[in-house]
Amino acid sequence: MTVKLAFLPPNMTSLIQGIIANFKKQYRSLVLQRLVNGTDAEASSGARAVEMARKLTALDSLHMQCEAWNRIT
Repeated sequence: MTVKLAFLPPNMTSLIQGIIANFKKQYRSLVLQRLVNGTDAEASSGARAVEMARKLTALDSLHMQCEAWNRIT
């Protein structure tokens, strides 16, 4: 996987606010989905969402960011 950075002019932010908001919404949805799935899977051991959140790594975050970006239409 290749990461490509693109620097935009300062006045472009207002034009792409919808894209940024959509990305954040998708990412938050993926994080919450992962936490809910993790707590459901480990419900018998008494795992809590806070403990599951602490298990997330930077690599997990990058994968979820990639998935969130791919969901934007």
